[in-house]
Amino acid sequence: MTATTLKPRPALDRTSSASGLCIEELAVHALAQLPESVRLEVGATAARAMLEMTACAYAVGDRVLFDEESGGSVRFLTETGVIDAATLQPVLLGELVERIGGGSANAVDASGDTALSGHAVVILTNYPTHYRLPLFERLSARLADVGARLHVVFQAVEAKSRPWLTNSRMTFDHLTLPSVHLPAVDRAPLISVHLRRSLQRLSPTIVVAAGFSPFVAGRAASTARELGASFGVWSGETSDMRTARQGWREPFRRRALARSDFGIAYGARAAAYLRALTHDLPFVIGRNTAPVATVVDRRSMSSRERSLRLLFIGDLASTRKGADVALAAIEQVRRPDVRLRVVGGGRLQQMLERQAATDPRVRLLGPLPPEEVARELQEADVLLFPTRADVFGLVLVEAMGAGVAPIVARSAGAIDDLSVDGHNAIVIDSHEPEQWAVAIDELAADRTLVTDLGSNARRTVEARWTLEHSVGAIMAGLRLGALVRQERKPL
Repeated sequence: MTATTLKPRPALDRTSSASGLCIEELAVHALAQLPESVRLEVGATAARAMLEMTACAYAVGDRVLFDEESGGSVRFLTETGVIDAATLQPVLLGELVERIGGGSANAVDASGDTALSGHAVVILTNYPTHYRLPLFERLSARLADVGARLHVVFQAVEAKSRPWLTNSRMTFDHLTLPSVHLPAVDRAPLISVHLRRSLQRLSPTIVVAAGFSPFVAGRAASTARELGASFGVWSGETSDMRTARQGWREPFRRRALARSDFGIAYGARAAAYLRALTHDLPFVIGRNTAPVATVVDRRSMSSRERSLRLLFIGDLASTRKGADVALAAIEQVRRPDVRLRVVGGGRLQQMLERQAATDPRVRLLGPLPPEEVARELQEADVLLFPTRADVFGLVLVEAMGAGVAPIVARSAGAIDDLSVDGHNAIVIDSHEPEQWAVAIDELAADRTLVTDLGSNARRTVEARWTLEHSVGAIMAGLRLGALVRQERKPL
């Protein structure tokens, strides 16, 4: 195993990281995504008990050595030598894993699943979306293998404001509660009827609620405590989101986490937000992901077609996803050998169609079902992802997994986990169309770079961010719930 060579970064205080997590905690989360041959040595720290529990949940406890005599150092022990984490500052989680792991695969380890034997798990979520159903199917199977059971409770059958969030037949145990929407609110939160009664009937030992809604998480936390079950929050919220910046929400979220036993974060940025709200809650990174399109050989396709095929996928209900940035950038790219296809629907669609009407290189396709989106990804060379705010950004995972070279905005939650500038993506810390046009021009002029970025992007996802990795990480979160419940039992 050889370490990946990345751009040098300036030094920063040893105890912090660019991710917002302390370096000791970041290192434990990174270890869970690194090959089994890597070990971690952590010096004296007040957070030892929480780090030990997190490592145990990840099933990497035997790979972490706590050395109280080492004065607080954090070191990775690899096959090729010792890497002092202090020399890598500031560093994001994805960059740390790429530096140390060198792209080596992180095997999915089910050895810790027996800790969940006999447990009854309930996950509360909103809709049965196409990208979540495979996760629930495989979680159900993993739990069944060790004599545990999963029951998923949905709050609605479909999201009427987002018709592209399709779903299919579900074979795992589930139910849909009757729910009402709060009036006069865009994408209004759901208030489920009979939530308490349903949880009592299911008799869970572990309850997980998606999000901080007091109408769901708050009620579920109270009921879980009544039933003697452990309770966890599964969240992708980051400090950059508009909802996180609304100060009136913070007390409710702190209260929800104070009543929680564990957490599951979508990625590193969501983990940092959890840590900002609570100093002692143990949590894992759940590796938010989705099934990806089949990888195709783009080298042979490029020899048949000279145009660089750009793709944008996103909701056009507002400017949040940055479709306007993509179209403005392509206007400034004078090359005839680029093409842009835009997938998505919403109130801005007609305006964007008028904007692009005089440019034959641009085509707006409207919203497409998942199988057609997968075909678009197979045919694309480059994904444009100029989002202004994204909890995570599953389209980035889908594109990287399909071998598409991404040009991405740093504001997406997934960036800290997956995108390393110049290695598997071009990361732009701006929404100025001029900068995006420069990046497009660079890739249009250098097709080898396109191929290299796409290949490295695919390897990143295959090595540590597949659906199976996500299932394993969610199982780690459930093991946290089991550990907390075991500690809480009277002797």
